[in-house]
Amino acid sequence: MNPQSSLNSVQVGCGLRARDGWLNFDKSPSLLLSRIPLVNKMLKLPAWSPNAKYGCIVNGLGLPNGSCCRIYADQVFEHLTLEGFRKALANAKNLLAPGGVIRFFIPHLKEMIEEYQANADSQASHLLMLRLGMGVEHESRGLEGLLRNLFGNSRHRWIWDEKSLRDELSSAGFTDIKVVKYGESGDEMFDRIELPVPWDFSLGMQASRA
Repeated sequence: MNPQSSLNSVQVGCGLRARDGWLNFDKSPSLLLSRIPLVNKMLKLPAWSPNAKYGCIVNGLGLPNGSCCRIYADQVFEHLTLEGFRKALANAKNLLAPGGVIRFFIPHLKEMIEEYQANADSQASHLLMLRLGMGVEHESRGLEGLLRNLFGNSRHRWIWDEKSLRDELSSAGFTDIKVVKYGESGDEMFDRIELPVPWDFSLGMQASRA
């Protein structure tokens, strides 16, 4: 693909890794609260980049259809419900111009299960729960607990493998679906945004809008 320079490159769920040259979106309420100086100081919120905008791919980002050439998400979609993920794919497809690419990385269910099956340790099940991001070790109390309940979205809500993702991407109308690795896109813009040290047990997928 040789995207036109007038089209947007969009990162969803950017967290604190907003990058120059990209439109960076995140739906964390702490992003909005951090823009209020007194609240930011009181709650000691993360240092959000001024390049980060509040927005959610599930609800729509307020961009015109066909206005994007790239959409990127790293360790984001596992925090969505199944319904939310399907809405995200539908919205992403609408945002992409013909030939546009969606590229994302998520925890790899198959690899985590294989690790669990090969682990004879008595704590193997605990490790699996931590890998899945679905276990709760203890209740957070006090102000920390309140803030986590109000603003946190750290728990995983749906975990995927290659087969299930291929099916979802195909059903959403994407083509050229393939497994990918960090830093091997052949696209300078994607290479700029991907982590220099990849997440363990990650599955990367890329697909195009016809």
